[in-house]
Amino acid sequence: ATACGSHQRGQTIAERAVNDLGRHAGRPGGMEILGSLHLVAALASRCRQRLDDSRDWLTEAAGLARRTGELDTMGMFFGPTNVDIWRMSIEVDDGDPALVVEIAQRTDPAVIPAGVRQVYYYADTARALSRIGGRDREAIRFLLTAERIAPQHVRTSAELAGTIRVLLDRSRRQAGGTELRGLYERLQPG
Repeated sequence: ATACGSHQRGQTIAERAVNDLGRHAGRPGGMEILGSLHLVAALASRCRQRLDDSRDWLTEAAGLARRTGELDTMGMFFGPTNVDIWRMSIEVDDGDPALVVEIAQRTDPAVIPAGVRQVYYYADTARALSRIGGRDREAIRFLLTAERIAPQHVRTSAELAGTIRVLLDRSRRQAGGTELRGLYERLQPG
């Protein structure tokens, strides 16, 4: 529902599922599914412009992740690393880009052997770095790493296209523009 833009519906479904699953969390896979539902609720809250609620859901998910550790149950890769990557995605647009960079510095995306999760780490770190003065070279490096991992994501992302345009405009007067222009040319039209 959230992926289709029905953010309130997604929030309602995730909250109901959290409430229903809570009493079964001790069963095999229960904690990581419960934690993943908290992440979905956090995203739905952010999409509804409720950043404080989103942060509350993330705090709950982080508490569960500390208890479970890193798991790959049903390919969800629930654990502290994935919670941090979700937190970065939620904070990068509406929150604090410096916090995103701080989280990135303590997070090792290689813990999750899934490019689809790693690409968000690199892409969101690049987006945050581009919003912090004097970090454009790092932002470009993170964008190029994201593209190596999942070019289809990077080349079709409107958010990344906006970041690349901003960096490209600034780089016309600085070094680094060649790599960035090449990446921009590989973006899908849209």
